[in-house]
Amino acid sequence: MRRLRPYLWQGDNREYPRFYPHAGITLTINVGHSVMNTPGYILHSTMSDSKEPESNDWSKIEAALRLALHEIERGGVVFVVCDVGVSRSVTFSGMVIAAVEHRRMDYRLADEIRSAIADPLPELWRNASKYMENFV
Repeated sequence: MRRLRPYLWQGDNREYPRFYPHAGITLTINVGHSVMNTPGYILHSTMSDSKEPESNDWSKIEAALRLALHEIERGGVVFVVCDVGVSRSVTFSGMVIAAVEHRRMDYRLADEIRSAIADPLPELWRNASKYMENFV
């Protein structure tokens, strides 16, 4: 579990129960495939790490993104999780940061938020970046 911004944590679903009570998390968005049985409000919006952009339902991902942005605007703290915490949650976190900070979702942002164990799939990052070009 990593704190990427004061308003944003990223990690995998196994870390959630251990950190939730201490991190001030007000919304958890699970972009993985597993179901989490944990306290707090959780939105499950699966993101595919397939190379094909059509493999994702971008309208559902956008709904999750808008919910995260609303939570942050009201002073909340969002935790983005997926099954392993390596690619999908990092990519969705990049989408959140790009929207909040009004910046491009480019590879500088990817470099900024990746770590030794969290490295988004280039195809997924590229597809999300293309989607974010038209996000208002």
